[in-house]
Amino acid sequence: MRQFLSISACLLCLSAHIAQGADEQTAPSQLGNCRGVTDFRQYKIRTPRVNDPFWFIRWRKLSPALLAEVKGLEGKDYSFAAANTVSRNIEGEAWLPDTPDVRASFSYSDIALENCKDNQLDVVFNIFSAQVGSTLSTVFESRAKEKAMPSQALGVSDIRPKLQVAPEAGFDAARNFGAGGRLQLSVPSGLLSKLQIDGHGSPKSRSVTGALRGEFNSSTSWLGHADWRLDFHNSMQPVADAQISESRLALQFAGATKQRRGAVVRFGGSLNGGILQSSFLVADLDQSTLRDTRYTAAKLYGGVSGRANHQAYSVSYAMGLGSTGNAFHGDWRKHIGDVSYEVWLPFRDHHLFEWEQRLTAGGIQNPGKIPAAERFFGGNVETPFVDFDSWKIRANPVIRSIPFNRLARTASGIGGDAFFSYNSTIAATVWRKPIIPDELAKDSNFQQLLEAQVTSGRSVLQIYYSAKDSHFTAIKALLPDLLASMEAIKTAKATAEAAAPESLKPAFSACTKAWSSANLAVKFAVRDKPTEAFGWVKEMLPGGDNSLALVSENCGELVSKLKSAAIDTAALEAPLAKVKTGEQNVVSNFKAIDVKVAEAKAEEDFRFVDRTLKTITREMNISSISPVFLFDVGRIAPANTQAGGNRYAVGGGIRFTLVSTASFTLGYAVNPNRHPGEGRGALFFSLTTRNLFE
Repeated sequence: MRQFLSISACLLCLSAHIAQGADEQTAPSQLGNCRGVTDFRQYKIRTPRVNDPFWFIRWRKLSPALLAEVKGLEGKDYSFAAANTVSRNIEGEAWLPDTPDVRASFSYSDIALENCKDNQLDVVFNIFSAQVGSTLSTVFESRAKEKAMPSQALGVSDIRPKLQVAPEAGFDAARNFGAGGRLQLSVPSGLLSKLQIDGHGSPKSRSVTGALRGEFNSSTSWLGHADWRLDFHNSMQPVADAQISESRLALQFAGATKQRRGAVVRFGGSLNGGILQSSFLVADLDQSTLRDTRYTAAKLYGGVSGRANHQAYSVSYAMGLGSTGNAFHGDWRKHIGDVSYEVWLPFRDHHLFEWEQRLTAGGIQNPGKIPAAERFFGGNVETPFVDFDSWKIRANPVIRSIPFNRLARTASGIGGDAFFSYNSTIAATVWRKPIIPDELAKDSNFQQLLEAQVTSGRSVLQIYYSAKDSHFTAIKALLPDLLASMEAIKTAKATAEAAAPESLKPAFSACTKAWSSANLAVKFAVRDKPTEAFGWVKEMLPGGDNSLALVSENCGELVSKLKSAAIDTAALEAPLAKVKTGEQNVVSNFKAIDVKVAEAKAEEDFRFVDRTLKTITREMNISSISPVFLFDVGRIAPANTQAGGNRYAVGGGIRFTLVSTASFTLGYAVNPNRHPGEGRGALFFSLTTRNLFE
């Protein structure tokens, strides 16, 4: 076996190594012109180096002492023992620690030899470690992270508390060039564990949000993940030829159930209130619309999201209930439906054909007055219904050929009371740098090792679910009394042995041997958790060493011989009878465990782990370039002949992700159904970066 590889799973509070490779690599990987070399002792080490795909994260960098240890190999005669010692030290620093909410973890290290020339060679220590959460990796939004920020999708950026500063930049014709970003301080304890500030500004807009956030993750509870936040938001944005502004305080919550068959149910709500203002002329608004007002509002939202093989989806419904003034009396109701679907198909190694689709529709019921800022405006920027990274609900029509909020005029004035939009984006990878090196991903030994570990992992989960069966619970309840009987046998046997003749010593030896084996298994089965206890119970029954039955058999023969020698056996017979009865009860309950149900549950859970491994090894890229083609259609109502009707966008661009450091998108969308005052189309540009302080 060429490399050491370890995969771990934590499913339903099960944290165990699914399978292990060897404790150390038994031979180096021979690459390039090093292939076929049978004796490396004649070579000196030209260059030793470490290859970690997430080298750019500051805390992932190796300590100065370990870097010096790596550097210290330079110029020395090659020795696998010396290289392997350094490799194991690298694993100790670079592999991620176990955390309770992790669904699957994946780690490997490999010592590779390359560039064998002039009696010199290079030693490369390949290292990789990642963790995938149980719920957030199932939702639709996780797919976007895998493409743009794989280090976050694989849990590499979220293990340690730290200060995060992530700049962003963008351009659209309505707001011009803008810049901003996120500052986040994480303290992973307590009800509110993060302080987050998001800010964006341009010559024509501003947006600042300060939030206290908390979250919950579990692999045992029906609630797999939850986010909550208390935030203050202030913004000013252009709409057509005017502006809208908002200042509000909000308390928001979103939860997701534990995944089931690759899907999660999501739900949440929020309470918020503040001031909404606008610079519209009164003549531009209908009679039910207010330019400026205080308001209070409540939002409810729910949906389903999931992932299957090479596809992901999200279906969300949201409702907003709002009132003008400081009291809640129900002036307007807003309804949003948002459906997203993405499919990606591999056509070459780590090259994907991707098709992203989104359909959003909304409507307003307006029995009273509604603030102008609460109406629908459209353009090439998405407006979120709630502020969660883990759940994106779009609340406006997105047409990428029209600048931000320029789709605003309707037959009744500024702002619509209904809309729909459909967006389609097609992309294909033309260049990529995989997370798992090509040389390793294509290695047959590596693939066989993965398959073996998945098989072993299923066995671990089958044991876990078997240990939750009510019949095994009944076995656990029997074990303390069984252990007490074993102790009574030990005491009675010692008393009888002191009075027995030397000729009976062999009978005592056989009884003692059986008792020792059974007592050890019963003792650990009582002490250990159900998953570990299951193995001990299985060992003491037929199919294992059958030690409980041997206690009844061997110690029973001892009783017969003691009686023949006229030695009192009452103190030994009573606990021995209890052991025999206990053994029969344990056997009958163990046979009654529904193994098929346990196997089915393990298979269900392991679909996710199996899919995760395939995504990491066959699809996920650290860097990639993809041209994109887009098509949009949408409508805002009430429509009129001059400013309404269906709107379209046709265009393309390029998407570039650089080592999870920056995600860059540039494109242009043509507006084929132009209306008065509109341009031929819109340029869109966005730049997001990683945390500068990592």
